Amino acid sequence: MAQRSADDVARVLRQRPIISYFGGEDSEEEIDNVEEADSDDSESHVSDKQSEEDESVVEDEPETVEGSRRRKFVYGKDKHQWCLTTPESRGRRSNITIILPKVIGAAARSRTILEIWSTLFTQDILNIVLKYTNAEIERFIQDNNDCASFQPITLNELKAFIGLLYFGGMQNNNRVNLTEIWSREFGSKLHKATMSQRRFEFISCRLRFDDKATRSARRLEDALAPIRQIWDIFIQNCQNNYTPSQFLTIDEQLLGFRGRFSGRVYIKSKPARYGIKIVSMNDAKTFYMYNAIPYTGKVQTEQGESVPSYYVRKLSEPIHNTHRNITCDNWFTSVEICNKMKKNFNISMVGTLRKNKRQIPESFKRNVSIGAARYGYDGQNILLSYCPKKNKVVLLLSSMHKTGKACENNGKPEIIEFYNKNKCGTDVFDQLCGNYSCTRTTSRWPMRFFLGMLDQASVNGCILYNFLPENENKNKREFLKELSLALIKPHLQDRLTTNGMHKSIVNGIIEILGLNEFDNPILKTDKLTKRKRCHFCKSDKDKKTGYCCIKCQKPVCEEHRCVCCAHCVQ
Repeated sequence: MAQRSADDVARVLRQRPIISYFGGEDSEEEIDNVEEADSDDSESHVSDKQSEEDESVVEDEPETVEGSRRRKFVYGKDKHQWCLTTPESRGRRSNITIILPKVIGAAARSRTILEIWSTLFTQDILNIVLKYTNAEIERFIQDNNDCASFQPITLNELKAFIGLLYFGGMQNNNRVNLTEIWSREFGSKLHKATMSQRRFEFISCRLRFDDKATRSARRLEDALAPIRQIWDIFIQNCQNNYTPSQFLTIDEQLLGFRGRFSGRVYIKSKPARYGIKIVSMNDAKTFYMYNAIPYTGKVQTEQGESVPSYYVRKLSEPIHNTHRNITCDNWFTSVEICNKMKKNFNISMVGTLRKNKRQIPESFKRNVSIGAARYGYDGQNILLSYCPKKNKVVLLLSSMHKTGKACENNGKPEIIEFYNKNKCGTDVFDQLCGNYSCTRTTSRWPMRFFLGMLDQASVNGCILYNFLPENENKNKREFLKELSLALIKPHLQDRLTTNGMHKSIVNGIIEILGLNEFDNPILKTDKLTKRKRCHFCKSDKDKKTGYCCIKCQKPVCEEHRCVCCAHCVQ
């Protein structure tokens, strides 16, 4: 058969209908020709069963007849142009830099669980809480003259209070009545040995985190003023002790709270539903909380900036120009945000899209056959329309991927697999905070916020501890058990020197600390089990005594023995 000339082939092509991926009467022979022309791509972007869609596609004129690649375009409501033809790679590589997560700063030099936790909840935070709590206690004593017995707290007592909160969370009794926790029948020996129920309730009511005298003026500019100072220190500590991987997640965390707060929100998908929303950025691999911004009811955005764009920009400030990637849901994702982050800060994004975005072509929103994937390219981003099941279409936008590909193992689009793998960083962190939470019911939102910080510090601390190669991996419950005991023991040692405690409490402290009268001078008695001769009297007197020095344990008679109070002995 004689070979056709180029003019004959061009004449035949002009007589055929224009091929449309989304509408028109398609020719099977023409679809086959297009698939052959795009055979260098990893997957065919459009199923041949999409002929029922009726949106017109603009097609460029081919430069050559043989081997030409026709460029087809679709448009959104705002005339945003998407090319349906896969762009040529030309050796381009992804801008993602491989970065391994690691522990840095003071946490890298820490070894024990208490040292790790103290790098997040540092001495600065504890001193602020101690300072303003004692100021509140002094005001309470002045207003109630008959309550002078409620003395200010010490640093060890504050740590012990936090330790009891952690211990209660470890036992999942954070919703159990305090009377039952301190009861003789069902109560905890550690709670009763550490402090009384009355003292625990008193500290809970008097706990403060800022200067009450200047609070009103500060709240005019910052609704989070009662907790802002320690929150900023805590977030900075989280960043100073950890380097995240190249993939991060931005999503919402909800602290369950039904009291009065200007920024209280309702999120149906969260278990608590009502509470304080915290927009958080977490490592997608380890779930470590790297940065977070609480929602207070009002957001100060830049001119022309949307609220989601504000959160993405502010949360990602510590990783700007590091070529990392952020995965987020459809509330944060848009074409404008992806372009802004890529152009200004060298940060790529992958996320789902809402169907009301004006840049999305109508044809991408329509149902097609199950498993069908349609791609659009605008030079910066990839728009994916995927049908995972009947009557369901999922839209995703990526500024990280260069071309649309399918995974070899299951045939799903690569963007879908990437999103499913990295979308749960914040959700898993929120779930870990909810497991063995130290939160107790309170009507004060600053107190609820403080308890949420304790949960966040415990999860981050557990991640840091498990990262150190010399430490054995521990789950959160084991981590909380050792942390609570480490926080409580210094206060138990201080309390053991107090006179007048009930014998059962003293025995409880001795058992918890693992002490006995031979290795702890505090527990030694001034009575001898057998009468001995006085160490200071002359031997010829042979003066027997049943007492000894409480420190050196040398026998002393009444002539050389002195009785002092506890303060004088020290």
